[in-house]
Amino acid sequence: MTYTQKLRDPRWQKKRLIILERDQFRCVICNDNKEELQVHHKRYFRGLEPWEYEDVYLESLCSTCHFITTYYNREPFLIIKTKWITKQTKIVLFYSYINKEPKTIVLKLNFTRKTIKELSRLPVNLNPLKA
Repeated sequence: MTYTQKLRDPRWQKKRLIILERDQFRCVICNDNKEELQVHHKRYFRGLEPWEYEDVYLESLCSTCHFITTYYNREPFLIIKTKWITKQTKIVLFYSYINKEPKTIVLKLNFTRKTIKELSRLPVNLNPLKA
């Protein structure tokens, strides 16, 4: 069974709903409740199926925070500000605790395909978001 198939399994869907309810259907990082929420595994353990994890290893994240958490090497960060510039394009200013600097990225969210893609990284001095 592929990982995608495992995420369609009723056991995962049940576990996912438990986590979303526990987190009150909000992102635990930025508190957003409008963007699509995903359940994130904070840590992976060899041999465990997605639904076999203890609840403490799972958290609800909006797709933006999930993208940053996954693609920025799980570095701790703080969302400072976000701004939608089109219906599917979002600018995100966040502070990296590892690099001790702000970073600005432009993300394109495809709601039908449920994908997110980084379009660009902006230098902080060109940041259109004033924190």
